[in-house]
Amino acid sequence: MAETSIALESQQTTSETMRRFMAAVAGGSRGVLQDYEQTLEVVESSPAAASVVVQTGAAMIGLDKEFGFYANSTDNTLTIASNSSGNPRIDTVVVELDLSQPAGSDTLVAKIVQGTPAASPTAPTLTQSASTYQFPIADVAVADGFSTIVDANITDRRTFAAMVSPSNVDIQEFTSSGTWSKPSNGTAAVVLVRAGGGGGASGRRGAGVSGRSGGGGGGGGQVLGSIILLSELGATETVTVGAGGSGGAAQTSDNTDGNVGSNGGNSSFGSHVVAVGGGRGTGGGLGSGAGGSQLSSNGFLSTHAAAGGFGQSGTGGGSGSSLAFGPGGGGGGGGVSSGNVEQIGGEGGRGDLGASAAAGGGGSFGTTGGGNGGAGTGADGGGGGGGNHTGAGGTGGATAANGGAGGGGGGGCLNGNNSGAGGDGGSGFVRVITI
Repeated sequence: MAETSIALESQQTTSETMRRFMAAVAGGSRGVLQDYEQTLEVVESSPAAASVVVQTGAAMIGLDKEFGFYANSTDNTLTIASNSSGNPRIDTVVVELDLSQPAGSDTLVAKIVQGTPAASPTAPTLTQSASTYQFPIADVAVADGFSTIVDANITDRRTFAAMVSPSNVDIQEFTSSGTWSKPSNGTAAVVLVRAGGGGGASGRRGAGVSGRSGGGGGGGGQVLGSIILLSELGATETVTVGAGGSGGAAQTSDNTDGNVGSNGGNSSFGSHVVAVGGGRGTGGGLGSGAGGSQLSSNGFLSTHAAAGGFGQSGTGGGSGSSLAFGPGGGGGGGGVSSGNVEQIGGEGGRGDLGASAAAGGGGSFGTTGGGNGGAGTGADGGGGGGGNHTGAGGTGGATAANGGAGGGGGGGCLNGNNSGAGGDGGSGFVRVITI
C-alpha cells in the first residue's frame, strides 16, 4: 500500500491562505476524482477473505474553509472485524480527514467504520465535524459468523468530485500599468508579479597599455507569487508594470570607465505584492564591471532573481545567471587585456526553465573584434558584447518586452573608439487569476 495525503490547515498564516485557496478550487466539493486510476472502487480480495480491497485512485474533501487530498497508488487491503454477535451488521469504508492532529500532522486515510449488529442493520453514522470528516465510498454487509467478503456483499457509495468550472475562472494579465477590477465571483486570487530587468553597462574606453573591461550585465527582475483572499482586496487595485532598465550609453571619452545601466522598475499589485526591479550593471573599468543583482525586496510566497554577468578584461565576460522560474541575467561584456588580447562577451542567462540550470544559454555572446551580444528572447538575458583593441566595442544584447530579463554589458575598446553600449532590460508583467 502507498497512501499519500495533503492536509492544509490554519496553524500558520501562509498555510491558512493556501488551505482556503484549495477549498475555493474544490468549490466545497467532496468526492472521488473521476478518471484517476481505479477511482477508489471497493472490491473483494483475491482470493476472497475477511477483507476488502480499496483500489487505486484519489479523493478530495473540500469543506467551507478546509481541504484535504487523498491518493492511493497501490491496492489497499482493509480487514473486516469478525462478527459472532448472532446478527448481521453493516460496516462502511470511508476516507477520513483528521484535522485534530498537531500542525503539519493532519492525515487522510482509508479505513473501516464498524456498524452495530442488528436483525435489520443500518450503516453506521459517520463523523462529519470540524475536526474529523468521514467520506463514505462503500458499505459492506457483514453476516454473523462470516469468513469471506465477496462483491455481492459490497454496495458502492462513491460520489465524484466536481471541480470549479473553467468558466468561473477570471484571468487578468497586464503588460503595462493599469487597474484590476474584482470579479463578481470567486474566493481567492493567485497573483504573479514580475519586475523589470536591469540595464547592462557599457565597457571602458582606455589606452592600449591598460586593461579595459566590458560592462556588467543587468540583473533579472524579481518574481513574486501570492495567494490572496478576495475579501482582503478592494473593488479595484492599482497595477504597476515595471519598465526595463536602460543600458548604459557607449563611452565616448578616452581613458574613462563605462557608463552604468539603470535599475529595472518595480512591478506591483496594489500594496499587496511588490516585486523589485533587477539591478543595473556597473560600467567597465581597469579590472572588471560588476553585474547587476537583485535589489532589496519584501518577499511573499516565492522570490527569484538572477544576477548579471561580470564584465572582464583578462578573460571573457561572465555569463548571466539562469533561473528555473524567473528571468535570466544579462551576460557581461568582453574586454581587452593590458596585453591587448581581446575577449568575448558572456552569454545571457536562461529564464523560465522549469528546472535549475547552469549560467548562460540565453542571448549569445559577442565575439572578439567587437561582435554584438545576441538579444534575449522570452525571459532570457541579453548576451555581452565582445571586446575590441582596434575598433568599437560590441553592444550588449537587449531583452524582450515583459520577460523581465537583464540586458547584456557592452564590450571594452581602445581610445579613439566608442565602447560597446549596454543592452536594455526587459519590462515585467502582472497576472491575476481569480478562482
